[in-house]
Amino acid sequence: MIRFIEKKDVEAVYNIYKYYILNTSITFEIAVPTIEDFAIRIKNISKTHPYIVYELDNKVIGYAYATPYGDRQAYMWTLTSTIYVHHKYLNKGIGKILYKQLLELLKTQGFHTVFAIITSTNNNSMKFHLNIGFKYQFTLDNMGYKLGNWHDIIFYRYEISSPTNPPNSLISIEEVKILKKV
Repeated sequence: MIRFIEKKDVEAVYNIYKYYILNTSITFEIAVPTIEDFAIRIKNISKTHPYIVYELDNKVIGYAYATPYGDRQAYMWTLTSTIYVHHKYLNKGIGKILYKQLLELLKTQGFHTVFAIITSTNNNSMKFHLNIGFKYQFTLDNMGYKLGNWHDIIFYRYEISSPTNPPNSLISIEEVKILKKV
């Protein structure tokens, strides 16, 4: 089942992310944040953007969310996406289901473009994003140093909707929650 994140999910989402911080270069975060700081991040993101979880047998095993691409107002229709699935549940279609729902919610809100920013060593994620319709955009070399190596990041782009001129107004996440029963 996919639903919007709730306060009770913070620990499960935190533990999924913590694994990737400690064991991979998928995230460039090196120090594990406190659970309190992580909860604040979730709260801040979910005020304005979709933050959803995948629950199986009453256990959260994946999550996805979107954040603004940049701080300037002209970027307001462009986002970056983040998705993590518990490492024991990879390659079972959960990511695809989460992304489909996330993209639908973003489209309902009126967003135009979403970027996935992927570490170049994460071949599974690159293939996954291409398979769900993202297109390669560009690579930035040696952007982060983690686990004894420099890592490139690769931008993949997904056009949620065609741009309009002028752009449509965005719908709040609260309105979307009423419209879409996730």
